[in-house]
Amino acid sequence: MNRKELMKFTIHKLFFYTLILFIKLTKLSLYSLLIIFIDKHS
Repeated sequence: MNRKELMKFTIHKLFFYTLILFIKLTKLSLYSLLIIFIDKHS
């Protein structure tokens, strides 16, 4: 594997991890919003 391919691979990996992190954070924030919403209405 040469330098160019390694760079490409690293960028893809970083992108993938960022995406997963983003999805997890979004789920977490939606979940907490839902809890707050339910809490206010009960």
